[in-house]
Amino acid sequence: MNHALSQLRRYWGYSTFLPRQAEAVRAALERRDSLTVLPTGGGKSVCFQVPALCLPGLAVVVSPLIALMKDQVDTLRAKGIPAGQLTSASSIEERKWIARGVREGRLKLLYVAPERLLSKLFLDSLAKFQISFFAVDEAHCISTWGHEFRPEYRDLRLLRERFPDVPIHAFTATASPSVREDVCRELGLRNPVKVIGSFDRPNLLYRCTPRPRGDAHLAAALERFPDQSGIIYCISRRQTERIALVLEDYGFSAKPYHAGMSDEDRKRNQELFLSGEVKTLVATVAFGMGIDKPDIRYVIHASLPKNLEAYQQETGRAGRDGLRSECLLFHSQSDVIAWEKLLGPPSNEVTRKARAGLLRMHAFALAAGCRRKAVLAHFGEIYSRADCGACDRCLRLPPAELRPRQARAGNGKPRLTLSKSREAAFELFRIGLPITAVARQVQRAETTVIGYLEEFIAHSRRTDPGPWISPKEFDRIREAARAVGVQRLRPAFERLGGVVPYEQIRIAYACLRNARSA
Repeated sequence: MNHALSQLRRYWGYSTFLPRQAEAVRAALERRDSLTVLPTGGGKSVCFQVPALCLPGLAVVVSPLIALMKDQVDTLRAKGIPAGQLTSASSIEERKWIARGVREGRLKLLYVAPERLLSKLFLDSLAKFQISFFAVDEAHCISTWGHEFRPEYRDLRLLRERFPDVPIHAFTATASPSVREDVCRELGLRNPVKVIGSFDRPNLLYRCTPRPRGDAHLAAALERFPDQSGIIYCISRRQTERIALVLEDYGFSAKPYHAGMSDEDRKRNQELFLSGEVKTLVATVAFGMGIDKPDIRYVIHASLPKNLEAYQQETGRAGRDGLRSECLLFHSQSDVIAWEKLLGPPSNEVTRKARAGLLRMHAFALAAGCRRKAVLAHFGEIYSRADCGACDRCLRLPPAELRPRQARAGNGKPRLTLSKSREAAFELFRIGLPITAVARQVQRAETTVIGYLEEFIAHSRRTDPGPWISPKEFDRIREAARAVGVQRLRPAFERLGGVVPYEQIRIAYACLRNARSA
């Protein structure tokens, strides 16, 4: 461990590992398989990054998200650690640099997505070099019991077959006992060292309350956190857009974040939030994985999360600096209905387990007992105290204040209300103004204005997207729609090779739906 400690001091500036980190690092140095479960903020990455520097050969890290890989690789390179990522976004120069680094034995960590890693060509290439170990990050994605099951993760069992002598280490921030067993079995871990950290976050206060109609209660909640950073999680993209606008109308600094936004808009809003310039990010679950912002003072769920694993992971982004922070959940029976529609009918093992997890989440929100004890029990941890002193049940807190102050302009300028901004946008669309011009005039983000345009097309029964999409692009999207339908955007996006923006597909689909119903 001395070499590991020297690397920790040299690159991270710490003189000792946290207790659970030390166990995971030791397992890697001893070349044993391992499963490490440390809650959000527990320092999982160090558990495989430090051993990669100590062992001969290349450590291959499996990660599900390009953004997550980029953040970690950028951080490692800033420390002077030779690390790389191979993704669909990697440039030719980056690929050549990585190939040269692997051949010369200089590269110590290589991040890849499971689909790329498991291609025959890639596996054949890896077999020519010395691999120190495989690290599977976000390993709960392999389990059908997990809250983010990804079918491509199941194929990672091939690693054991192709590289029987190379250790495999699985890492996750959220895994119940059944998920842990599933991960070990599916990855073929042999007598693994199991490092399980505590899920208890004493500095987090948990509150659950029935959700009233409208969105004004969210503004009331934010009034209790003046000039402090926080996240509001939503079920749908449209909900994030609407809530961000409502909060802006109340004078709060809020921006949306979801997978339907352009990469540029999403990155800009994330950077504004991380820098503190924007205080509240209204997001779907697309936001959060790998995000390191220690001063998040509140996490609000505007709707019910789909299971306790998601709830634990998302609330775990609050208070990573150890200071008191609040986790507030607004819930309704309608959330259960909305999730059941998204999850689909219980026709297979995955959807049956997902629905069971949803019902457990709903029961948690309605339960009369200690919130902390219930969360910890789900993850197999016993909380022995009768009173946690940090949840609405144990503190006997009254319902959260649901009446906000009056709406005001955040920048002192007169501001259109939500309904008036939509009406103004409709008038501008009627005269054929482009989206950027409309966004400027109604003081809304372009992603919001695209939503207005979609509504305008539906209401006016237009079948020609003329001013907003070129005839050539519309013809391409229409051809794709004939093959994949107009229910979901992603199949068309993929059929078009990923080069036609989601925004254009969304507008074209609105016209195509009108044409089909005419």
